[in-house]
Amino acid sequence: MDTKSSEQDLMTLTNTAEVNYQTTEYYYPSDEHTIKRNDETIRVK
Repeated sequence: MDTKSSEQDLMTLTNTAEVNYQTTEYYYPSDEHTIKRNDETIRVK
């Protein structure tokens, strides 16, 4: 999996979850983006 350019979906079966994953760079909050599941502009299916 190319974590540099891929979106990742996660689903849990509990009310709380903690997810850890390895990255190749340091975390920069300004680089964080989301895609709304029902975005009319890009029409996610």
